[in-house]
Amino acid sequence: MDHSLIFDFAFHIALDGVFVLNTDGIMVDLNGDFEKLLGYSKSELMDQSIKKIMPRANDENVPRILKQIVSKERGYIEIQLEKKNLELIDSYLMFSFYQPLDLLFVFVKDLTFYKNQHRELSQLKKTLDMLDSYVYIKDDQGRYQYANELTLKLFNTTAEEVKGTKDYDYFPVTVVEKLRMIDQQVLKGQQSSEEIVVNHDDGSKQVYLELKAPLRNEDGSIHHILGISYDITERKRLEEEVRELSIRDPLTNLYNRRYINERLESDIKRYLQKKETFSVVLLDIDFFKSINDRYGHVVGDQILQVFSKLLEKEVGQKHLVGRYGGEEFIVILYDMSHSEALKKMSSISLTVQKTLLDTRNGIKIKFSAGIISIDELDHLECTPKDMIEKADQSLLLAKQNGRNMVI
Repeated sequence: MDHSLIFDFAFHIALDGVFVLNTDGIMVDLNGDFEKLLGYSKSELMDQSIKKIMPRANDENVPRILKQIVSKERGYIEIQLEKKNLELIDSYLMFSFYQPLDLLFVFVKDLTFYKNQHRELSQLKKTLDMLDSYVYIKDDQGRYQYANELTLKLFNTTAEEVKGTKDYDYFPVTVVEKLRMIDQQVLKGQQSSEEIVVNHDDGSKQVYLELKAPLRNEDGSIHHILGISYDITERKRLEEEVRELSIRDPLTNLYNRRYINERLESDIKRYLQKKETFSVVLLDIDFFKSINDRYGHVVGDQILQVFSKLLEKEVGQKHLVGRYGGEEFIVILYDMSHSEALKKMSSISLTVQKTLLDTRNGIKIKFSAGIISIDELDHLECTPKDMIEKADQSLLLAKQNGRNMVI
């Protein structure tokens, strides 16, 4: 048999290098890849003991390698090899005994890259576990493959148990459906940024800002979804508080003029689309100036506050009440024509007249009101300003006709 062909074949199939030992652990041949790996020339390693390429800390491995030669068995070992410049290489050695010549072929795999990658991944995992955000990876079937510590805590599971699970294992059906739709878009190559609201059985809710991006292969195909979510529940609560402050009258806590105009704009659009009618009422407390003049502005403010609460109660939650300015208020009555709104506001007027708003001073009040319904206007051109002006004209007419009147 031509043994040189065997050597040539072995040297060409080697991973990152190959060398050959005799039964005494002496190197009798090696290929060029092994020379490059350790930085030695072939002449420097030929006829040298395997100890030459092993750090002293690994001396105990030499007998183990020699045992492979004696036992004439295949095997493997993970050790460090020492380069000519004394740098250590994490290596994986695979032994194959060639019986005709009593030689041991040692195939070498340099593990340095993989060890470094493992260390980097371990460090990355530690970093991700320290983040105050939820990080996870799902495959193209929506199955979780990785979740950082915070996500595992949210799911009440472990790193091993989370693998292969899906959103329906952790979220309500309505949330799962939305997450599935988002995932489908990401798997088509789109990035997403969505707010996800999770309603709990106890009435509370969590709001998450979820960012997702596709993970691609070198050919551009998508194999996984990377997700990062932030719990923005508190931020949304604060935003809502700020929003409420911006749309509420500080004295009465009723909606202010700006918000009323916003609502009217959307109400008019909805009427044009769905013909859902509504009426606007502008009302003014009769002779309110005399209350301020007689009892002072502190009492006047108290009357406005008490009246606001009474008006909200009588109007009902379905409708909207706002303070338009001074002692002037505005009401939007939904699903009510002019005649229906007139009947309701007349009833409220009677209730207000019977109510003692200030027990200490025995103050009762009356109000005048003007009504306009959306179907009384040219709604194709109608604006919030138009409706309020028309209601104001009716209010002015009520005052001119003696007040304490709804028109």
